Formats: sequence, C-alpha cells, structure tokens
Amino acid sequence: MTVSGIGAAAANVANSALKAAQNVSSNGNTTTKTTAANNQPKDVYEDENAGAVGAVGAKANEAVAPKKELSPQEYEDVKQLQKKENFNAIAKQDGKSGTISKEDVKKGKDNQNLSEEQRALCQRLYDNPDFFDKLDTASFWGRVKGKDGEIGKADISAAAKWPKTEQETKADPLDGIENCPGAPGNADQAVDFLMAKGLTLEQAVAIATNINYESSFNPSAENNNEDSFGICQWRNSSAPRRDNMEAWMAENGYELNSFKGQLEFLWHELETAPSTYVLKNNNVLNDIKKTDSAYEAARLFCEGFENPQEDEGARRGKAAEELLINQKQRLGMN
Repeated sequence: MTVSGIGAAAANVANSALKAAQNVSSNGNTTTKTTAANNQPKDVYEDENAGAVGAVGAKANEAVAPKKELSPQEYEDVKQLQKKENFNAIAKQDGKSGTISKEDVKKGKDNQNLSEEQRALCQRLYDNPDFFDKLDTASFWGRVKGKDGEIGKADISAAAKWPKTEQETKADPLDGIENCPGAPGNADQAVDFLMAKGLTLEQAVAIATNINYESSFNPSAENNNEDSFGICQWRNSSAPRRDNMEAWMAENGYELNSFKGQLEFLWHELETAPSTYVLKNNNVLNDIKKTDSAYEAARLFCEGFENPQEDEGARRGKAAEELLINQKQRLGMN
C-alpha cells in the first residue's frame, strides 16, 4: 500500500508514526534516510516476501503497530501468503495486482488455473472475512491509508510477527486440523494427519489425493444420486459404510461434518477392515504400507478403498505424483 493521495488527517498520522519510528531508530543507533519534503523513507526496498516496507516503515510498525492474535489456521495462511508465488497469483484475480481483496479470493477459489493449494487458501480466506478485517491495517502504510478491505505485502509481513493463540503451542500432532463443523480441510492437513499416524510422505500423499478427488476435502460434500457423504463419499452399498461412519462420529463426539472426525474415521476404517470386511480390499492399508511409490499407493487406495470407475486408479496415481512434488517443497524435503 502507498500513501499517495491521502488527506491531511492521514498525513498527520503518517508523520506522527514516522517521528515515533525515528525515535526508535535513534535509540537503537540505527540511521535512516528520509526526504525533506514529506518524511517518506528513501530506502524503501522491495522484499520478496514482505513487500515495500523500508527502514522507517519497519520501525514504525514496531513502535506503534497494534498487534492482534491469529488463530493457528490464520497464522498458517499468513505464512502461505508470504510466498511470492501465492501472493502474486491470488492478487491478480480481480484484474489488478499489488493487494489481495475479497474479490480476489472469491474468484481464486474456483479458478482452475491456480494450484490446488492456492484454491484451498482462497476458499479459507473467503470463508473467513475476519482475516481481512484483521490484516488490512496491519502495516504502517495500511494504517495510513485506512481500512479498505485489501491486504498488501507489508500487511502480511507485519501480521507474520503477531502472537498466535494458545492453541498453537499444544503438542498434539493433530493441531491445525479443523474440527469446526462444516469447515473444509486441505491437502496439507490431510498429509500431516496421515504422517502422524505413521505413514510415509508418499503413502500420505496417495490417500490425500484420493480425498481430493472424492470431495475436495469438504466434509459436507454429498452426492444425492448415490446417497454418498463426506470426504471419502461413504455410502451404503455392499456394506453399510455410511451408517457406520455416522454412528462412529456420534459415538466419538464429532459432528457429522467434522473434517477432523472424518479423517479419524477413515483411519479407523482402514485399521479395522481386516476384521470387519467392509472394503473391496480389506488389507489395503497393509498393501499401501509395503510400497514407497505415491503412484502405486494412490492406485491401491483408489481401487481397494474407494472402488470407483475403471482406470481411475491410474489417473489418481499420476495426480499423487504431482502432489508429492508440492508436499516435498512444503516440508523442505527436496
């Protein structure tokens, strides 16, 4: 965000914040350069992740920025927006660039030209209007301009330094997976959940790929034609799998459309299948654990757990190989 065109009142805010920043800079034995005309910093730099901030702007943020708490998911979303490729791709959805607006995420959530993770990020931001209310004045320049419902790179950089809620410090490996009824999940959460259960990255990616094909990680997804429901589209056909899922969710304290609860039931179904005989391949989990190929594991899960159309396993296997590349980058495993 910039300060060009602001009114006299906004200019006074800018000058006051700059003076506070200069005091902080002086006390810290740091020298900054400003223009004589309007006290704007000369040494504004374009950081790949932070945007245009500058030394004075950065000190102003530290000196006068009101800090708000971020939920664990909001914190992760901020981290995702710090990535240049994500910010730039989403920011241009409304035909402009430089900031992210609610219109950007509204269009981005359904834009197939964005990656799966970028669409999921847009969906979460679209479903969380408070995110924009919190962040559009997070930076010094954002506060000078005032609330406009748009988030700049400097706002993202400032918010990344805000405190996280108490939830973030818990040791539970399932932290960050939404348990809010109806809240959709994403590939990262599914992969982390499955790896916490002991699967390798390749095996976890394989199952996450199938979940994406079945429901796009939406725990409320329903196919009325087949009477199927949830992230794995459970239905009553050769076995009462939907009935089993609904009963298990209630018995274990989950709302029916809880993303976390459905992941837990998925794992329960895989582990108990050898004795309950509800799957096409009741030993599919053991078979998956024997392979280190994301392609093969995705095919096995597709054909043994989901039992979709012919040749679908090969298509999902190829998709799993693509998701594996993304997940390795996210986890720093390249």
